[in-house]
Amino acid sequence: MTTISLGARMIDTVQGPKKAWVVSPTEHLQVGRERLERFRSEGHPGGRVDREVLEAVRAVEDPHQLVVFRARSDANEGSWGFADELDEVESRELGYHLVVDQLPTYRRMVAAGVFALIHVEFGSREADAYQAGTRRALDELEAGSIPEVEGDEDAVAVLQVDRWILHNLTYFFTLDFDDVVDSVLHRQLPLLEDRIGHLRELVGSLPADSID
Repeated sequence: MTTISLGARMIDTVQGPKKAWVVSPTEHLQVGRERLERFRSEGHPGGRVDREVLEAVRAVEDPHQLVVFRARSDANEGSWGFADELDEVESRELGYHLVVDQLPTYRRMVAAGVFALIHVEFGSREADAYQAGTRRALDELEAGSIPEVEGDEDAVAVLQVDRWILHNLTYFFTLDFDDVVDSVLHRQLPLLEDRIGHLRELVGSLPADSID
């Protein structure tokens, strides 16, 4: 079932235009307690939408791509958000599970050439939940980094890249897409691009099965 549209848009930066994959909902979708319960019982299998975007990114073979996830479409024909049934604690837990669920696919996108993952037009509740979930996931990754020196090299490489992605490459905004492009991306993208060399070094150390 198609619930998104996926299109490409060129975004001008001071270092030249960059390809942005723009993911927009085509239906009004709400994520609620049922999804939260599935995460609790089944873990984090990854999502179909993220896999579709990954396939598009891989097909281009461009090392300077970014992905923009929109929470609503231009004509408001589609939207994405949390169901009203969730309280604040449940919303934050759901945000955490979504971050953890998406992270392996984000790692694969980064390995395929993505250097920024931008989420726009989120509601304040959803943005807060994702930001809190990102902090919680980072805390867990940081705790896992304590035995890094003596750890398995492949596991350490994955840990380092996942931390980098959450620290430096994922952003959540309540602003409209065009406002983010005009007020944020035009200024921030060159700074992110300056880090691509280091990012590629990190990605180059990843075991094949973590990005296949």
